[in-house]
Amino acid sequence: MSLTEIPSSIGNISSLNQLDLHSCVSLTELPSSIGNLSSLEQLDLWGCMSLTEIPSSIGNISSLKQLDLRSCKSLIEIPNSIRNHFFLDFGLLTEIPISIEYLFSLKQLDLSSLGVLDLHGCMSLTEIPSSIRNYSSLELDLGGCVSLTGIPSSIGNLFSLEQLKLWGFVSLTKIPSSIGNLSSLKELLLKGCESLTEIPSSIGNLSSLKQLKLWGCVLLEEIPNSIGNLSSLEQLDLGCCVSLTGIPSSIGNLSSLEQLKLWGCKSLIEIPSSIGNLSSLEQLHLEGCESLTEIPNSIGNLSSLEQLKLWGCVLLEKIPNSIGNLFSLKQLDLRSCKSLTEIPSSIVNLSSLKQLNLQSCESLIEIPNSIGNIFSLGCGSLTEIPISIENLFSLKQLDLSSLEVLDLNSCVSLTEIPSSIQNYSSLEQLDLGGCVSLTGIPSSIGNLFSLEQLKLWGCGSLTEIPSSIENLYSLKQLDLGYCKLLTEISNSIGNLSSFKQLDLRSCESLIEIPNSIGNLFSLEQLNLGGCGSLTEIPIAIGNLSSLKQLDLWGCVLLREIPSLIGNLSSLEQL
Repeated sequence: MSLTEIPSSIGNISSLNQLDLHSCVSLTELPSSIGNLSSLEQLDLWGCMSLTEIPSSIGNISSLKQLDLRSCKSLIEIPNSIRNHFFLDFGLLTEIPISIEYLFSLKQLDLSSLGVLDLHGCMSLTEIPSSIRNYSSLELDLGGCVSLTGIPSSIGNLFSLEQLKLWGFVSLTKIPSSIGNLSSLKELLLKGCESLTEIPSSIGNLSSLKQLKLWGCVLLEEIPNSIGNLSSLEQLDLGCCVSLTGIPSSIGNLSSLEQLKLWGCKSLIEIPSSIGNLSSLEQLHLEGCESLTEIPNSIGNLSSLEQLKLWGCVLLEKIPNSIGNLFSLKQLDLRSCKSLTEIPSSIVNLSSLKQLNLQSCESLIEIPNSIGNIFSLGCGSLTEIPISIENLFSLKQLDLSSLEVLDLNSCVSLTEIPSSIQNYSSLEQLDLGGCVSLTGIPSSIGNLFSLEQLKLWGCGSLTEIPSSIENLYSLKQLDLGYCKLLTEISNSIGNLSSFKQLDLRSCESLIEIPNSIGNLFSLEQLNLGGCGSLTEIPIAIGNLSSLKQLDLWGCVLLREIPSLIGNLSSLEQL
């Protein structure tokens, strides 16, 4: 962003609690009036490479909890007044600066009462000292420490440790068996540990563990049988463990398990029948398990299951008839199950089912008549409505007189919306996001008087919005993000009296914002981030008395902020 200064009037925004100036590379100083922001909790100056000093008035901000100064390469000194702040983020930390002794309120780094040690993203950190055992009440985050090659066995002495985060730890090859001593551990994150080949069997001793996340551990071939001892485990995420060939049958002992994620496990051949014992399981994710050929019949015993996602299981030929016993099931996703030839008629028994997605099931010969009782049939490649849709008497999300939600998200072949859309007088939500071939919106859309949400994000061929949009008196949210050919916003937008959210992020061709935007007195969120052609903000923006969040990141041609921004008494995030 080309912003060189912040107006002094910013100090008048008494309710501002978050100020984000990330990557304002031309910003050289902050006004001393910033010390008047009595509600400010977060100040992000990351990447302000021209910033040379911080005003001493910052010491007046008693509510400030986070100050991010990463990559402020020109910063000469930090005022003594900063010593009262709770969390100071240097980000590129390789050693503790001596000036840290003045930060008397610091609780997240190297104090005797240390409760949280957050070293995530310290890419130069190569080892953790064995003396870490002395921090008996620690929470430890080592995520993204890509140079770290091992964890000391003394970590097993952190008996009060509840969270251990090791995500992105690409050089880590093994976990010390002493981890089994962490009797208080509730959350263990090993996401993206690409060199990890095994999990110690001692993991079964973690009686308090609730979350175990191992997704992206691409060399991990097996899970120890002792995992069945984790009686408190609620979430198990093994997503994208592409070398994993099987799951131990002991998994059936996890009586508290609510979520099991195995998406992207391309080598997984079978699911143990013991999975039917998981009485608390609510979500089962098997997306992209390309080697999986069948689902065990015992799946019908999962009385609490609400979501079953099987999309991309390309070798799966059939669904067991027992699926009809899943009375709590709400979502069944079978997209791209290219070998699936039939749907069991027992699906009629799924009284709670609201969404059934059969997109790209190329081998599916017929759909049972009983499917007419299903609430929502998701057809993501929809270009026209098939005549057989008339049998779906319970359908509420597509082409019925009582239609309230029309979700056509990512219908990439859809080129136009018929003017007859005006007949859906009850429509409250219209999602056309990702319809990349859509070139226009009919003016008749202005007759949707009940419409509250209109999502057009990612409609890359859309060049304009009809002025009839001014008639959408109930509209609260308009998402036009990533409409890269959109050059202007109709002046009539100022008539939307109920408007709360306007998202125009990354509308790269948008040159200006109409002055009428100042009439949107209910507007709470305005996102103009990434509007690279935008050169100015209308002064009428100062009239937005309800505005809480204003995003201007990446507006590289924007040279000044109108001084009337100081009138935004409700602004919390800038």
